[in-house]
Amino acid sequence: MTTNTQMENLYQQITLVRGAGDRNHGKLCIMSFVAFLAGEGHSDDPATASSVIRRFAITINDEMPDHFRQRLKPFAPRIIGTRDGHDRIRADLLIDAVQLELLPQIAADFSDATAARIQASYAGWKHRRPESLAEFRQRVIHMVLCAGDIRDTYTCQAVASAVARLIAFCARTASTPAQREWYWLKAIDLLDRLCDVGSERGRPPIPEERLAEMAEFLEKRGQWAQRRARALEAFVRVRNLFPVLIG
Repeated sequence: MTTNTQMENLYQQITLVRGAGDRNHGKLCIMSFVAFLAGEGHSDDPATASSVIRRFAITINDEMPDHFRQRLKPFAPRIIGTRDGHDRIRADLLIDAVQLELLPQIAADFSDATAARIQASYAGWKHRRPESLAEFRQRVIHMVLCAGDIRDTYTCQAVASAVARLIAFCARTASTPAQREWYWLKAIDLLDRLCDVGSERGRPPIPEERLAEMAEFLEKRGQWAQRRARALEAFVRVRNLFPVLIG
């Protein structure tokens, strides 16, 4: 079985969910899936991953509708090995995307009058009061632009989180399905571009034995779940019969 086929089979057995998930039940977030593939313990902060990609991906993973979230699976192997010292470049990529791609789309989708009336369903960071789209947009833009030439680790992570939240905020408050889809597809596009940074130097492949080990683990987990379901079904049948048996 080729590595690509093994990966495709693995994708079928994994469900991406909000939060870190539960490895024993095959339910993971995008970053705990990365940790799983990398052979690390169950965590949403794998040592192998770029901190900028992590902050962007976790926010998008948790905010996306479920059917979009499943599209993130193929990024998990690409995120392995991205803790490579290129996060300043990734932060610059996101800042450029805000200025050249997101702001023009936001201006087209949300007029100032509409934005003033939209109250955020998302309350902002650190229990801030609910904001209108215009207020939230302005705060994120201000933070991104004020980053200037400062690209320390904290600032790079803050940019990634802010851009992801801006995309999610717009997707949640957009008025049409086409607009919502545009923002989620843009999030996927940006994650793709973040993973491409530094890829020319190559990334560590996932050993075939590791894929086989994961497939075996998930198969055993599936067998255990089936046995549990059969036992529960048998218990229900007996419980339903009990009044007859004592009558």
